[in-house]
Amino acid sequence: MKRAPPLSLTLDYIYGFLAYDKRRTLFYVHFYNKQEKKRRGGQQQSDLKSEQRKRMEQMNQQSIMLPVQFQKEMLLAKQALLPYDDSHNDCQRHFVYITSRIAVVYNPLNNQQKFYEGHRFKITCLAIHPLKCFVATGESAPRPCIHVWNVFNTEPVKIIRTNHKNGIYDLVFSRDSLFIVSIGIDETYSVQVTSWKNETIIAFRNSGTFPICCVMFNPYNRYEFATCGYQNITIWSLQGRNLIRSQVILSDEVKYSNGCFITCLSYISYLLSDKVESDIIVGNNFGDLALVSCGKYIVVKESTSKDDQLFEDILNIGRQGCYHNLWRR
Repeated sequence: MKRAPPLSLTLDYIYGFLAYDKRRTLFYVHFYNKQEKKRRGGQQQSDLKSEQRKRMEQMNQQSIMLPVQFQKEMLLAKQALLPYDDSHNDCQRHFVYITSRIAVVYNPLNNQQKFYEGHRFKITCLAIHPLKCFVATGESAPRPCIHVWNVFNTEPVKIIRTNHKNGIYDLVFSRDSLFIVSIGIDETYSVQVTSWKNETIIAFRNSGTFPICCVMFNPYNRYEFATCGYQNITIWSLQGRNLIRSQVILSDEVKYSNGCFITCLSYISYLLSDKVESDIIVGNNFGDLALVSCGKYIVVKESTSKDDQLFEDILNIGRQGCYHNLWRR
């Protein structure tokens, strides 16, 4: 009796990525050339500091993005935007994106892909470690898990169970990489803060019935993060094992009588005297750009078209010298 020859299928290439109904599904990761970095030595560090100093001086010469009627004494003081990342002169930038249940690491130099296939369910969200060497992915499942894996060999580092139901809508690392905050797809849009290195759930609570569109950590306070959604921006405070709503900022109900969704947000931090101050800049489904400062929602840039919507991150601070990048659909 003849038998069929042994065969196996190997994934070679994936075309396309998830972008139709999800945000933040494409990121950079950095592959460092250690030998080149060692060869340059101290000269590189000196050049880097000089370059950063020039960038900071250029940014300080620009006026703050606030209407005159909202300018306050603290905002008119001498200040400097804080860089979020160093200049990456000794690294190659690869793309990381998701499609179905597979995460892809793409090298644009040789047009090759590597795959993380640890998920059994569809991947719904993606977050990058501050060092750009680890990736966290969430999934759509009755009891979803967060997978933290290495971009160099696409091997899992941690698989973390969560208390969410139905799936994970969004997640993000804290700037010091200690915590991951995740948003559930359940009816009450649960919020969970996890210490991912020891797989411990620090805090978990339901946020309410209004959907959450985006979450972001304060880059200079690991115990504070912000979420945005239907007509509001909420600032959360982590106190021990409790999540506290420290502040809720509402959008202009008169201007947006038909309802407003805050679709994306990011922190913008600056030095004021010897303190680090942080404001929040947001975009909504009307295409408006707004600043959240001192508990007020201030529209600083109105959309030219009401059909113009913001679906991508409105700020990319520090990676290329604290420039503001506004992406429109």
